[in-house]
Amino acid sequence: MKISGAIETLILKNSTVIVNLKEDFFKSLGENKTIKFLDLTKENVNIPLLAKGIAMNAKRGCSLETVIIDGWMNTYGRFR
Repeated sequence: MKISGAIETLILKNSTVIVNLKEDFFKSLGENKTIKFLDLTKENVNIPLLAKGIAMNAKRGCSLETVIIDGWMNTYGRFR
């Protein structure tokens, strides 16, 4: 899945799609040069893949500024 190069804001808050996001989505996040705001407020998102996508985006000098992941600390036991 590629994220459009024209998207600056992506809100998937409380979306049932989130539990189905695959590695390709997070790779696309890492490569996207225009996205600035990402809201993934929902449980059961793959945190290690999200972290890799965010790190890759930063390393490439892309424009991601804000990531919202409310609700994960209470439900994701391995998140430390």
